[in-house]
Amino acid sequence: MKSIQEFSLNKLDSFLFIMPHPDDESVFCAGLISRLVYKGHKVKVVTLTKGEKSTLRYGLSFGEDLADARTKEMNKAMKILGVESFRLYDVPDGEIKYKEKNVEEIIKTEVEESKPTYIITLEPSGIYGHPDHIALSDFVTRIVLQNQRSDLVYATVGSKFKASAGARAMAEAEIVPLEPNMYIKLSPKEILKKISALMAHRSQFRNKLLPRIFKWFRKEIVTKEFYVIVE
Repeated sequence: MKSIQEFSLNKLDSFLFIMPHPDDESVFCAGLISRLVYKGHKVKVVTLTKGEKSTLRYGLSFGEDLADARTKEMNKAMKILGVESFRLYDVPDGEIKYKEKNVEEIIKTEVEESKPTYIITLEPSGIYGHPDHIALSDFVTRIVLQNQRSDLVYATVGSKFKASAGARAMAEAEIVPLEPNMYIKLSPKEILKKISALMAHRSQFRNKLLPRIFKWFRKEIVTKEFYVIVE
């Protein structure tokens, strides 16, 4: 497994991150996004759903619209990471696999407009088996491999990551994420920026914050990020 420092990047390389829900970009890719922006690469983040079916609503009042709240959270996270180009679509949360035509049109449009050197999405098993994660990964993979003008990179996790019981409950079968062949070790500044981006998604992460941050460190969520470069 090689580090990003050994992964040769051209200054003109551009990156398109395609994620299923607000916060996925921060959990799995905030360090890489922050580093690429800092180094002057063109970066765009596309999120397919507004995550309105999440059962988590930390800090929200009764009746407050979760989709609106998560839209604001996404905007804040993007500002923290320095991303100026991003798009949050309104594909119904939990229904990506049933909206194949719509989702494929979105992906093709974004790829055609951005013409990225690299496209980054979640690995095929969705990290922990979330149906939206799996469906989006499948759609992105098919389009990128057919297009053959961009390189495909999967965001995955290291051996210390263990999905929560609630996350695993969404899986329809036992899930084993792809083993990474590349990683980045986050600097102290990048760690702080990643934690800030995660905390921006307050409706999902604000409960029991200090224990949660401790878990992020233990699972290497905020100290390293893991990827699979698809050959």
